[in-house]
Amino acid sequence: MLCLIILLFTGCSLEAKRSNLTKELGETPPQPVITFENKAISVYQSSYCWNNASKGTGTCADYAAPSEQLKDKDKDRVKAGGRLTYKFHVKNPTEITLTQSHNGTFTEVPLVGESFEVPTEKGIYYYSLSAVWLKDTKSRVSEGSSSYTFVIEVI
Repeated sequence: MLCLIILLFTGCSLEAKRSNLTKELGETPPQPVITFENKAISVYQSSYCWNNASKGTGTCADYAAPSEQLKDKDKDRVKAGGRLTYKFHVKNPTEITLTQSHNGTFTEVPLVGESFEVPTEKGIYYYSLSAVWLKDTKSRVSEGSSSYTFVIEVI
């Protein structure tokens, strides 16, 4: 009987934690913090589809490509060959990808943990960080997806 009671409370406790994680995402896509040597890189909201669970609604928005969206923005300067890191201050996305654009060429950038390598060639690089939060990975039920853009100048 004691085991049954413990199991019942543990299950309820885990469900409450899951529920809190869902609420943690909020009504709009969370913004990641991207840094180079502890200095924040400017990050901009891009295309997204987001569920607002508290209102029972969803919203989608489309943005221009990173090079177009960021053409008039200041470029954050970073050293060649260094590492950039990213962090979400909510539950981590289920899936995340990073695409780089340089001189019209698009490349998927490998992520190692929550970081990636700065190119070794000097120049202007545009990025799109795409994140998906899934409630259920098997059935692919999404809590939301969002892309973020940023631009760096490798020196």
